[in-house]
Amino acid sequence: MSQPVFGFLAFTSGSYEGAIIRDMRLANALHARGYKVVIYWMMDRNPDLVSPGIIQRTLCRGSRYQFKKPCGVMDKLSAPFFAIPANMRRTFMQRHPDYLDRLMTNLTRSICDGGRSDLKLARRLASFIRSDGVTHLLPTFAMICPFAQAAKNLPSAPNFDYLVTFQGEEIFANYAQRLGRLDEYHARLRECVAASPWPAVAVSRDYIDRLHDEMGIDPNRLRAIYPGIDLVYPVDGKPALYTHLDGTPYADLRLRKPED
Repeated sequence: MSQPVFGFLAFTSGSYEGAIIRDMRLANALHARGYKVVIYWMMDRNPDLVSPGIIQRTLCRGSRYQFKKPCGVMDKLSAPFFAIPANMRRTFMQRHPDYLDRLMTNLTRSICDGGRSDLKLARRLASFIRSDGVTHLLPTFAMICPFAQAAKNLPSAPNFDYLVTFQGEEIFANYAQRLGRLDEYHARLRECVAASPWPAVAVSRDYIDRLHDEMGIDPNRLRAIYPGIDLVYPVDGKPALYTHLDGTPYADLRLRKPED
């Protein structure tokens, strides 16, 4: 049997969200064990989280969701913005929450429409997967799995499967609720869980209960796996920071007070 190749469909604002730290730690650990690992970034990138030697590709930029329908032109035109240093991009997004809200609302609209609502994105993802030989795709959030399923359903699609992971999905459900499409959002998630050959992952047993009660996810199709993000205290005894596996704090991450 050939060795698996792991692809991470990495959804991030370019910051240090717990979900992306969890996924990149897993990617780095698999790479350290000799597996081929590839990162496909969605919305933004955070290459500082990734070990040297891991292939990184940009699947799409957040500006793709500038309008109600996904726009590849805006995706391409925004490339110079993403050449700006990451800390400046993060500051811009934090100071313009209305713009971030627009992107997330339009992305959620596309998810509710199903992965086939953005076939160009699905084709690009399928092309990456075929080129890199990915056999196991791990999307950061369950809510982006419809794009993975759309890639699988394409004619002459590459042979791969994806693992559904639930972590913070109710945050995105808020956007669907505001659109009046919460039932459709839940339906897309249930479809993705049913289509995957593996049980979906939730970050705790309590979360499995919530997913069942709020989204109608079959608990028999879910497994609880601890996310594995430890807060390591630096030697000087200050409050904990997210760190690399060896305990070294991330270079651009620092504690901030509300007034900062």
